[in-house]
Amino acid sequence: MLTLPERPLWKTFLVFLGPLLLSNILQSLSGTVNNIYLGQMIGVKALAAVSAFFPVLFFFIAFVIGLGAGASVLIGQAWGARRVDTAREVAGSTLTLGFLLALAVAVLGGVLPRRCCACWARRRTSCPTRRAWRAFC
Repeated sequence: MLTLPERPLWKTFLVFLGPLLLSNILQSLSGTVNNIYLGQMIGVKALAAVSAFFPVLFFFIAFVIGLGAGASVLIGQAWGARRVDTAREVAGSTLTLGFLLALAVAVLGGVLPRRCCACWARRRTSCPTRRAWRAFC
């Protein structure tokens, strides 16, 4: 039988809270440094592009987290009921859906940016950053 440690509960929480706080601080610092870099060195438009893309990225992250959480519940229920075949079916369906989503994002991410950059470069012939966009596109 498992027993709880003899130390106070708040000390046990601190053991988990420390790395979590450090991770959040480092992630916030990274985002701040990236925003400074984008805004000052590349330009305000680059910062706006990254900021405009964030909701799309957040949607995909939330979708994958939700898919994983839902699949883990269904797999846990099937495993607890000793229905291994059902657990394998759920795992296979989840992995297939995740792979198809990743494939769709990869294909669209490989095709769409070049077309958008080419369209943008044709319209903005007098832009001072045109050479940079041509190098990117």
